[in-house]
Amino acid sequence: MGEQKTILWSGIGPYHKTGYGVQAALFLAQLAALGYRVVFHRMGAGVEDDRRHPDFTDTWDGVPVIGGGIGDFGPPAPLEVRKAFGGAKPDLLLILKDAWVLNPRHYARYNTAVWCNIDCDPMGEPDLEFFRRSGAHPIAVSRFGVSVMRDAGLAPSYVPHGVNLGYWTPGDQGEARELLGLPADGTFIAGINAANLGKVPRKAFYEQFEAFAQFAKRLQPKALLLCHTDPGNPEGVDLRRLAHFTGLAQAPDRPTEGDLVRFGAHMNMRAGQMVTWYRSLDVLLNATMGEGFGVPVVEAAACGIPAIVTDCTALPEKISHQSGWVVPGQPFWNEAHGALWTVPHIGAITAKLAHAAAHRHDTNRAELVRAAAEPYGHEHVTAEHWKPVLERLTR
Repeated sequence: MGEQKTILWSGIGPYHKTGYGVQAALFLAQLAALGYRVVFHRMGAGVEDDRRHPDFTDTWDGVPVIGGGIGDFGPPAPLEVRKAFGGAKPDLLLILKDAWVLNPRHYARYNTAVWCNIDCDPMGEPDLEFFRRSGAHPIAVSRFGVSVMRDAGLAPSYVPHGVNLGYWTPGDQGEARELLGLPADGTFIAGINAANLGKVPRKAFYEQFEAFAQFAKRLQPKALLLCHTDPGNPEGVDLRRLAHFTGLAQAPDRPTEGDLVRFGAHMNMRAGQMVTWYRSLDVLLNATMGEGFGVPVVEAAACGIPAIVTDCTALPEKISHQSGWVVPGQPFWNEAHGALWTVPHIGAITAKLAHAAAHRHDTNRAELVRAAAEPYGHEHVTAEHWKPVLERLTR
């Protein structure tokens, strides 16, 4: 039996309920269970800020958690890395972060792999430059990512993001709405679960708000849009003003009775709370300009809730003919990445909302939708994807 292989995973802390934090929370123990000695490094210079997080911990499912690094997105100092592994380099430095924010000089000294999202087409120039200069191995989280990486001359592995299918399960919609204080009068409810970041928001808030407003006005008088996001994030868009502009809200600065939109800014909901949120929906709106993976689409599917997505990047591969609808769009030039996003077609979103409303009571809908999530169960992802990829990368 050979010597135990070692992995330093670097990324967002597993106690954060962001997409990257949730993936760390799911897979750290899974990789340890495969027989690797795993240490987690929480990225970021602001270690003390992390210590103030209510769920902060120095271990996660038995995996040691260390902090501090070279800048916001660099590894620990070389001596700290060796200290974590008894004086030796780890066999693999595994990073879950956007490649374009990483300094290639910091990672060229290690056997590095980056588990990364590609949310534009073709692969963004800054992402490609990192891999060329660092020599790191790319691990794509989607089939789309594999394709554009290969087109750029790279040789990626494929490991999709995962969800815990034991948490995300179908349930009683009426009970969920009662728990959340939502209407029990047959109101059609759609949801958006997205971070509000960027003044040109990749999450296409305007297009989705406008489409829902048109749907509610012309096709479905009893309708409500739930937005699990921060409406006033200074790094994003003023979503209350946008809701007023599109006719979803009566006032631009405060919630008003009769509004067709409700916001929730509690970004550290426990899984059980988010399960209730998903179960209350008739459809998830995820018609964004591009996604590296699309975790909310899979979480919703696991709860039996179909989604409306844009025909771009990794989104269509999450949708079967039973689990949702795909809408067309037009190209949008992303100057920072030298590549394209896709602006979803408002009229097409409105039409698919009407389709979702017409089919929301279909027999066996939840079971048929959930089948689309099964390939992304975290235990399946570990056995079918992580195991062979890590064996190859740690030889």
